[in-house]
Amino acid sequence: MYTQCPLCDTQYRISAAELKAALGKVRCAHCQSVFNALSHLTDTPPEIPHPHGKCYRACG
Repeated sequence: MYTQCPLCDTQYRISAAELKAALGKVRCAHCQSVFNALSHLTDTPPEIPHPHGKCYRACG
């Protein structure tokens, strides 16, 4: 399962055991915001953005 910080959009992989232990509340390691991970839960892995955004030329 995956969740995402609603403040800075940092994405995390999280287990059911972690969610249960924290009652759904987690702290973002990036911005320190506390949020309810259950509200932003998904089974779909996050897409990894291209390092240059949309690249119109061959990278390399």
